Amino acid sequence: MATAISMVPISAILVLLVGGQRSWERGYNYANRQIEIEGQAAAAIFGRVGRKSDYDNCQIYDITKSRRDLICGETVEFRYWSNKRNSFIGRDPQSSPGSSGSPTEYARFYLEEGDDEAGVLKVDYGLYPQGSRQRAARSVTIAENVTSVEFRRTRFNSIGHGSVKMKLTLTDPDDGKTITITGAALMRN
Repeated sequence: MATAISMVPISAILVLLVGGQRSWERGYNYANRQIEIEGQAAAAIFGRVGRKSDYDNCQIYDITKSRRDLICGETVEFRYWSNKRNSFIGRDPQSSPGSSGSPTEYARFYLEEGDDEAGVLKVDYGLYPQGSRQRAARSVTIAENVTSVEFRRTRFNSIGHGSVKMKLTLTDPDDGKTITITGAALMRN
C-alpha cells in the first residue's frame, strides 16, 4: 500500500521533468535554428560595417520609398576609409572623415534572388572608387533563405547624425516559418 501511494508523486514528478525537458529542447532548437543564427550574424555585420561610414558616403539603390528625411531601398552601399588613424591625420579631430579626402573602400549589401522564393543576402567588398585595380572586389554570402530585405536611411531634423536600418525576413526551409531581424548603423555625421 505504501509503495502504491509513493508511486503517485513520483510519477507526477516524472511527467513534469519529461515535459520540462521537451519544452527546453523545443525552445533551444527554435533559438538555434540556422535562420536565427544567420539573421543575427547579418545584423551584426551590417552594424559593424555601417559604423565605418558617414551619412554622406552611404547610398541606397533600387529605391522603393523616398521622402526628404527617409529613403528606402533594396541595396545599400557604405563607403569608408580603410585606416581610420590615417584618415584623421592633419585634420581637425572634430571634423568627420567625409569633410576632406575620399573614401578608400566600399561595402554593398544586396539580395541576390535564388531559384525558389528565397534569396541570398550578400555583401561585396572592394576599393572605392570601383575603378581601382589595386585589389579585386570580393563577394561574401551573409545569410541564405532570405525572403526580403529593406534598407532605410534616415536623418534627424535634416542635420546631425542619421542612421541606416536593415529589415531582413528569413524563411526556414524545413517548416516554412518566417522571422524578421532588424539591424541598424548610426552614421558619424
